[in-house]
Amino acid sequence: MNFLGLRPLLAQRLEEALHPHAAVIHAAELHESVRNALRTPAVALVYGESRVVERQGRRVSWEQTWHAVVVVRNVSDVRSGSGVIDEAGELMHRVIATLDGLSVPKFGQLAVTDARGHMIQDGLGFFPITFKTTFARDMTCASS
Repeated sequence: MNFLGLRPLLAQRLEEALHPHAAVIHAAELHESVRNALRTPAVALVYGESRVVERQGRRVSWEQTWHAVVVVRNVSDVRSGSGVIDEAGELMHRVIATLDGLSVPKFGQLAVTDARGHMIQDGLGFFPITFKTTFARDMTCASS
């Protein structure tokens, strides 16, 4: 069982919902060294954290957090960032509509939750949307 196996499932769902309007990219593409070549508009799926909610023997209930970071580029008004904000808003709505309430087998139901603030720099904007899900796993390792 892939503990982080939710990422490819979310990526597939977003690709289906957003194509051809936005790309789904890997978190590594957000690194500062490659920002000039960054495809936009885009959504990057970033693993946040996992925390134990409940434990009964080897059975553990986990709360897992994922961030869908909406990335847009708009240099029409670099000083105020208004072009970036306008462009991000529509894509953010589509991401939330696609993932909020989504039930994923073995990973539970996603719920949108509080997110950190956005960042705009030189016409490039990053807008995180945070989702949480809770699921249980038997943490016994299978013998080979």
